[in-house]
Amino acid sequence: MKRILIGRAGEDLHAFDLDDVKRGAVRESGLFPELYESPWPEVTSGILVTGVERKLSEHTATLAAGEFDFPLFAPPQVLTRALEDSKEEEKTVSGIAVGKVLKGFVNPVRKELTKLSPIGAKAFSDGITQRARVLNLQNLVAIGDDRQLYAPQEMCELICGHLRDHWNDQVREVFEQENFPGARVKEMDGANYGGVNSVYLFNQAARELGIDAEYYSTTTLSVMPLLPGVLPLPEEGLVIKAEGMPYKLREVGKSDIKKYNKGRILTRDHFELVSDPNASEEQTVHQLRTVRPQDPYLTQETSQGRAMTAFASVLGLSKKGANDHISRPEQKKVRGPKTVVSSARFFAFPPSAEEINASISLPEHMRLGQNSQRIQSLADLERAMHSGQAFLVQDPDKFSLPKRRRQEPSDERLQFLRRLETDLIYADLITMSTQAGAPGHIGRPHLVEKSYFKKRGLWHPDFCNLALAGDEEQEAFRLYETAQELQDGLKSWDETTYQHDVPTPRNDFLDERALKRALSINEFGFVVSGYGSASSFIDKGYKDPEELFYRLSKLNNLTTFDGGGVRSSMLGMKDGVLRAIEEGYHALNVGVRSETDVSPLEGNIKDWIRSKGFTVRQGFDPRHLHFADRQMHVLRLDRLLQRQAAIAAMSDISVYFPGGKGTMIEIALTKLHNALVDTYGYGLFEGYSNNDRKIPLVFVDHKFEHLGQKRGVFDKVLELDKEHHDMLDIHVFDGARSVEKAYAFIREYGESLGYDLSEQTPKAPSLQLVSSPGL
Repeated sequence: MKRILIGRAGEDLHAFDLDDVKRGAVRESGLFPELYESPWPEVTSGILVTGVERKLSEHTATLAAGEFDFPLFAPPQVLTRALEDSKEEEKTVSGIAVGKVLKGFVNPVRKELTKLSPIGAKAFSDGITQRARVLNLQNLVAIGDDRQLYAPQEMCELICGHLRDHWNDQVREVFEQENFPGARVKEMDGANYGGVNSVYLFNQAARELGIDAEYYSTTTLSVMPLLPGVLPLPEEGLVIKAEGMPYKLREVGKSDIKKYNKGRILTRDHFELVSDPNASEEQTVHQLRTVRPQDPYLTQETSQGRAMTAFASVLGLSKKGANDHISRPEQKKVRGPKTVVSSARFFAFPPSAEEINASISLPEHMRLGQNSQRIQSLADLERAMHSGQAFLVQDPDKFSLPKRRRQEPSDERLQFLRRLETDLIYADLITMSTQAGAPGHIGRPHLVEKSYFKKRGLWHPDFCNLALAGDEEQEAFRLYETAQELQDGLKSWDETTYQHDVPTPRNDFLDERALKRALSINEFGFVVSGYGSASSFIDKGYKDPEELFYRLSKLNNLTTFDGGGVRSSMLGMKDGVLRAIEEGYHALNVGVRSETDVSPLEGNIKDWIRSKGFTVRQGFDPRHLHFADRQMHVLRLDRLLQRQAAIAAMSDISVYFPGGKGTMIEIALTKLHNALVDTYGYGLFEGYSNNDRKIPLVFVDHKFEHLGQKRGVFDKVLELDKEHHDMLDIHVFDGARSVEKAYAFIREYGESLGYDLSEQTPKAPSLQLVSSPGL
């Protein structure tokens, strides 16, 4: 165990010992002569293709411990746009690592360079090299990181037996691989409702089998040049796989559950025990990372530390100080004061500027955003979010209400509206501050006041622990309570990490008339909008939306809207519509994507359309695609809020399946709209015929076993405003017949609005579809 395996991508790997690698054994082996035909350039940087900051910090700590002069960046730090996520469709370890590099960074950059004019290509290249501090794109190394776990095979059936008939073939692979769970750790964890629950099941299985709760991990790095020409690397990539020390898993205890219920995001790191020679007792990996991130155990004994050490040693990266005669290009400094955007600026009847300033003591280099008006639209919110470089979500209950005229709503109602507006802002920041490739992904402080978080913010860590959102501790936000904690958080902003030069979003906020014109559709009939995850592996997260959208698509005068993703719940919605079409029913479906930020991470829509046997048709509007005899439509807007506005504003009724951060934006948005309608008679969607009526929120929930107890997916979400469910028009359906009950309610509600929602008589199917669902 603890071998270092090295080879060219697509070829056999060769085993080495790490100490031998450090002493030059790879060079002496003669296996990879191209690595040593020319010296490694003195000034290079690496791009680690990951959306998880923890991975970046782990590898950076290893390089620092080895005193290597090799800056490491995540893609958003050098390229401010979302990139396609491979979702690891490849089967082999090397293939997964290579796929991440190619799909997540190398291919998009190369493709962009071929599309641009020489002047445009130079500007594009200069932006990347300046941020990465190299002179040429040829001096950039692209690195993919794939991790695997190896546990006793006999545990497989006890932990995953119920997943044998799972809809997703990636989850079913845990039964087909030689090692368990191997390459499908996150898929297994997601299907089992999160890493914490997987640890719980792991220990439970170990007790039943009478064996040690122990496993070991591997980390595979795929290393390739961004552009050929300078680096002595095989163009197809070099693969380095490292085996690490075994971990023993401690039990999930009462204190863990208490932390979990208070909003702590728990990962496997919190349960992996290591023998620390510098401590009197065993510590967890999380404790070591928190206290001593460059501890020798982390940088030499864990698989990720050993993999990066081997990479640096094999390629002979320069040591600190070795090239003092050569200076790296300076990163461009951002001029002017940095802007802090406070959620208090957005409240209905916002507090006075004096009251807001009194709650925030800003560092000298920062200023408060100037927008002091109440949100009038989602476009206002997007502009405000885009203008800031640091964000505060403040407790709305701590600000006083101004004096108002007698006919204005009560203090209680206005406080409630403030809370709902804050929920929307919080959900939007949680999504956009952590989305891999998003403009604000790295180095953009997002601070949340602890009193608000305790009352209304616990849904996010809950979704993280259920594997419905992929963030680690402190990646989405930091909590502050005291003035000093707020100061520390704001000072943590690093202008060399986050350069605020992202282009202002294109205005793709559409009114109803413009949306219909873009789609070339005059009437939609009764509109049902579906929301849910495009990344989770919960079985019912696919099956429930597939079944409901199939049943709805067989009705007359009904259109389904969704987010245009082709994974998980969003894929289920699409496949349900296509199943009805295949059986001869005439359906109408619209998927609305946000092409600049999140949608590239929800699957490639064109590839999916072709995989189903259809030709992608271009509409009159360049943002519009259609297929399946114009029964299926895709509208590609610029940003997330623009997409959410279009879907929500068209809704006659909205339905929610298991989802994460993006789904919470949609819930918060519709709740706020309904509360505004209830208060003022008009809502959030000016320019839409639905703006003066509520949009019922239908939750298709289900109970499942989690840490030994039954609970539901939306428990934390539905707890928020349970006393206001009638006013917000919230309806929850769970149990064995949840889809059937939701279907009956939706149909009854549509008929109450005057729509004829009778079931169609199917015609002979005319479309040949690829029937197997999957990624």
